[in-house]
Amino acid sequence: MLCSDRDQPQRFAGRPVDLHPSVVGFSGEPAVQAVKTSPMNNGRILILGATGRTGRILVALLEQRGHAVRALVRDMDSARQMLGPQAELTEGDLRDAAVLARAADGCRQIVFLAAAVGDPGRGVPRDIDFGAVAALASVLQPGQITRFVLLSSAAVTQPEHPHNCTFDSVLKWKLRGEEALRASGLPYTIVRALGLRDRLGGEQGIRIVQGDRIAFGEDIARADVAAFLADVVGPTVPCGFADGFNAHSLIGATCEIFNDATIPPERWRARGSTLVPDTKAFG
Repeated sequence: MLCSDRDQPQRFAGRPVDLHPSVVGFSGEPAVQAVKTSPMNNGRILILGATGRTGRILVALLEQRGHAVRALVRDMDSARQMLGPQAELTEGDLRDAAVLARAADGCRQIVFLAAAVGDPGRGVPRDIDFGAVAALASVLQPGQITRFVLLSSAAVTQPEHPHNCTFDSVLKWKLRGEEALRASGLPYTIVRALGLRDRLGGEQGIRIVQGDRIAFGEDIARADVAAFLADVVGPTVPCGFADGFNAHSLIGATCEIFNDATIPPERWRARGSTLVPDTKAFG
């Protein structure tokens, strides 16, 4: 299953039913437990793909932590219903470089979750998973952001994977998007999720690996992907990173993530305290 947020959300009181216990309680009522905000607020965070199933949870988590969030959306009215009154919205087509530059102005971090959804009118993988990533990276000025986080997909380096035989070779274009971001010179983190699932988050921990060796057999709750990304760009104190591993360990690196029942819930663990940076992994 690819990193695509194509389905419409379930709703609760005018907002989507988020699937992470820190956002919505198990009864379906909004959670009341406070989350300690990070003492290091890295400025406004731009989210692309904010109205998708993973993006909506990420927006809610970041807002709950006190971060200023801006979302680039296609339809302002629809997005407002999905994201609620707090998020700052800017409307436009992410295939337009001028729109991207305007959306990124004043933002210190970027999380790119957008993906082609099978509707050619809204963009094919070449336009979204590669073109929009490359265009956004190209309009950012040196020093403008502290990190560009890209949500990609497992198996992008496996050309014989079935998803490269269908879906307009989506994995090929996701890989091209990764390559464009690496070549940009921007500080970045690339996260490849395995098998996104619409189940409750916070029930298993997350295993962090590298090498893109796993194509099938593992998966991860969208809510846990959102929680992981929230800890990358806006960590709480304490956050899910464990054993000396932290958000800084992911700068300039690419990794895969999946749920692992042997890891405590809401903890993220790698095999070691650091990851191999892409400068070494990709020569």
